[in-house]
Amino acid sequence: MSFVPGGEGVASLGSALDRKPARSELAVLLSQYGKAQTRCSSVIAEQAALIEALQAEQVRLRAELVIRVTALQFEREDRMRLEAMAPGLPRRAVLARQIEYLMGRIEALLREQTRWRWGRESRREARPSSPPEVEFPARDGAGRMDECSAFAPRENASTAPVEQEAHVDAANLQEVELLICRTGCISHGDYWRVQDQCRRTGKPCILVDEHQAIHAMRQGDGIVIQACPVRSL
Repeated sequence: MSFVPGGEGVASLGSALDRKPARSELAVLLSQYGKAQTRCSSVIAEQAALIEALQAEQVRLRAELVIRVTALQFEREDRMRLEAMAPGLPRRAVLARQIEYLMGRIEALLREQTRWRWGRESRREARPSSPPEVEFPARDGAGRMDECSAFAPRENASTAPVEQEAHVDAANLQEVELLICRTGCISHGDYWRVQDQCRRTGKPCILVDEHQAIHAMRQGDGIVIQACPVRSL
């Protein structure tokens, strides 16, 4: 650059020095602006990809919803068809749940009774056994001994309660069987009976031959079985 003497040269030099910081600031601003544009472009691209993924997921969820609603509708129609074919189906389902609960309760009570009986027998066996009592011979008026009753061992009376308990247990089991039979096959429309066979026991139904309903009632210590026509129930 040539030096021009006078005031004009000094003014041009000052203006050149003033423009240099302005250019550097402009370059910095343009650089920051470019970075901001790049960042905005990447954010817009990420948002577009996210929106596309969400739209695809929405379509998939709608398809699954349509499939489930259709399957549910088909199941409802099948259930209504089955209920029309078997009018007592809901009541039988409730009855089946009740019978399963009662059977579980009965099994639990029987197991508890068996454990109690075994414990009692083990305690009885642990006791010292007493020798059998010997009955002395009886004498008649002349002082002679009776040969039939001479030294005859007296029967132990401890076996009587065991036989009585066994009889009571058998009666209780019979009562339980009749209760299940009455609840399932008499009061609720032959729940256990399938072609004259009992699904619970696998044996022929006890009501097939006589076509009568059986009711168990306690009378005293035993069980009295009374028969009445099924139509009267």
